[in-house]
Amino acid sequence: MLNSEPSAELPGSQQQAAGGSKVTAERVAVVVLLAAAVIAFGYTRYEYHQTTEHLQKLTDENAAMRKNITETRCEVIMVQKPCPQPPAEPCRKCQEGWEQNGPQCYYFSTDKLIWEQARERCRRNGADLVKIESEDEQSFLMQKLRDKITKTEDRFWIGLTDSVTEGTWLWTDGTPLNKRFDL
Repeated sequence: MLNSEPSAELPGSQQQAAGGSKVTAERVAVVVLLAAAVIAFGYTRYEYHQTTEHLQKLTDENAAMRKNITETRCEVIMVQKPCPQPPAEPCRKCQEGWEQNGPQCYYFSTDKLIWEQARERCRRNGADLVKIESEDEQSFLMQKLRDKITKTEDRFWIGLTDSVTEGTWLWTDGTPLNKRFDL
């Protein structure tokens, strides 16, 4: 029997190709989704690793800072004068944590710093490393240091430096060391 009307159905091989194309498109979509999931997972692991490393770095820095705070290498921060000489009004006491000797206030820091860092910290507090100007002041400082030095490696900074000329000692205000009393 011959049918002269065109068939509404596709021939078998064409039906298979159209169905196969649908299956192939689904497979491609699944592969693309899997690839995207693998990439997202990899990126998430990378970010997690970076965050973990950063956290470890911060933890190590924190531990180092805590150790630095607890070590007893110190500097002497001097010298906020609590009242003018002669006092025009009643003298104020030194700030809490500072120690007074006459009109001077002294801060004995427990931070382990190099000389330049110690001086910078003093300056941020409106002071400077101590300039010893009298035997009384030297005696006061020596007594305080005897009480505060507990280990042989404990040290305190004062405001003397030979950074301008090696071997020529100057106070932080630029005046030369006067050897009239023993340092």
